[in-house]
Amino acid sequence: MFKKLCVTLVVLALSAQVATADVGNTNPNDIVGIFNYNEDIGNPRGYGFTMDMGVGIEPGLGNSREYLITAGGADIWGTWDQMHLAYNLVSGDVRVSAAGSWVVANDGWAKWGPVIRASTAADAVYMGTFNSYLNTKGQGQWRTETGAGTGGTGGGDPLKLGVAMKTLGGFTVMESLVDVGAGWQLAQGTNAVILAPGVMPDTVVAGIAVTSHNNNYLAQARIKDVAYESDFDLITQFPKVTNPNPGQCSDIPGFQITVMRPASNDGWGYAAAEGLFTGATPPGLLIPAFTLSETRFDPVINLRDTGDGAFGDNRSFPGIDPDWTLEFPALDPAHGDDDDNFAAQVLACVYLTEGWHVFGANSDDGTIIRVGGVEIGRTAEWKGASNVDFLFEVATTGWYDFEAIWLEGGGGANLELHEVLSTGQRILLGAQDGQGHFIGSPVYAVPEPATIALLGLGGLSLLRRKRS
Repeated sequence: MFKKLCVTLVVLALSAQVATADVGNTNPNDIVGIFNYNEDIGNPRGYGFTMDMGVGIEPGLGNSREYLITAGGADIWGTWDQMHLAYNLVSGDVRVSAAGSWVVANDGWAKWGPVIRASTAADAVYMGTFNSYLNTKGQGQWRTETGAGTGGTGGGDPLKLGVAMKTLGGFTVMESLVDVGAGWQLAQGTNAVILAPGVMPDTVVAGIAVTSHNNNYLAQARIKDVAYESDFDLITQFPKVTNPNPGQCSDIPGFQITVMRPASNDGWGYAAAEGLFTGATPPGLLIPAFTLSETRFDPVINLRDTGDGAFGDNRSFPGIDPDWTLEFPALDPAHGDDDDNFAAQVLACVYLTEGWHVFGANSDDGTIIRVGGVEIGRTAEWKGASNVDFLFEVATTGWYDFEAIWLEGGGGANLELHEVLSTGQRILLGAQDGQGHFIGSPVYAVPEPATIALLGLGGLSLLRRKRS
């Protein structure tokens, strides 16, 4: 009880001194208990530090070792961070976790939580899970590019917080974790974050971060049950594609794109969009009756009506607007209008090697992607233009059927299908170099039945069943 009271008095004294402090603690060489390093990140106002408080300071904790972390800082958010960080340098897969509570804080958004960072730079790539003082608990946060903005969501009242990083086929998978009493699960509303090879270094910074969220004050958190693990399973189960058995494919590099517009918008969404292309009517919906159906073959999928994705140089959606080369003003598929409530199906044959791959979409609105009949991922149904990556495993090298379903519900409309290479480069799926060679996975179009019929017997040489 005496130790606990003294700790609180120290905090109050330190808080009063922050206004006169200009430089934080930038000495990373102090070993404190399990942590080999502790230092202030982002030059917060005030002096942060980590103390090893020993075992069993708080009644009922048994043999758990406690750490007292004091920190200033504006926040862990946005394009850069200010905090105090107690950490270790870790190579390979790692999961770091802890439990904790607040001793004192003067801002409701003061945060503590486990983090894994690419470096101690204030703008480093990271993932973490945080409890705030008075606001969101169990909040997953991530920055996927150096100096980029931060994403985050969460909720609930977890007993422990964790963050995990594992490498699969060169790609880095990071998860924000909470334990509400039934074991680890993903933080509320979060998904695994997939990072391209090279984004995270071979040795990362993994530890416990605290920020006061107000540089005029210091905050203090009591941290216990700190654990570092290298042997663990990810919560996310990634799909495995096992059936290299494509249907008819052409000798045309690229994709078959079919666009359809429903006669009714009642119940418009993923189920209704898929019903347009399968002929099935989802229960309770008037769809699949349609007012437009048009097909085109494109070497890559880089389409827009309004808005845009990441690559630029877009084409129009088949049947929605004329090709941009025939439009005025040039390079504007929308031609001044905004078409809503239509869908696209993209079909192809894709050659994949055994191992891990990343396909994805930059789309407004949602996209579903299937390879070899297996759904490798789907974005949110209604969303703005942004890159979403799907990691999947291929069991056997060979040719696989490829399908993407995309839908538009209102406002912006774009669809880009991409692949992330083992080098970390993001390219349009099916892209070729100047010599006509595929940069990534080879892709050939699947002809529509009408095209096959028009070819006749003399044209069947243009169709083939792809084999490795």
